[in-house]
Amino acid sequence: LDQLARAMEIDRRYGDLGLGLVDGSVGALAEDLGIRRIATRDVRHFSAVTLRGGRQFELVVTPRRPDR
Repeated sequence: LDQLARAMEIDRRYGDLGLGLVDGSVGALAEDLGIRRIATRDVRHFSAVTLRGGRQFELVVTPRRPDR
C-alpha cells in the first residue's frame, strides 16, 4: 500500500506530463529498491521525475533510427 500511495503521489506531482500510474509505480518501486538506472525510451517522462533525495534517474536509452 505504501508503494501504491507513493506511485499516486508521483503521478499527481507530474500531472502536467500525464505520467500515469504505471510510470509512477516504476518510480516508487525504484525508490524502494534503491535503483536509479533504468532502461527506457520514455525519456520525456523519466528525465523529468525527481526521486526522493533530489536524485534523478540515470536513463539507458537506445535511440530510434530516424528511418523507422
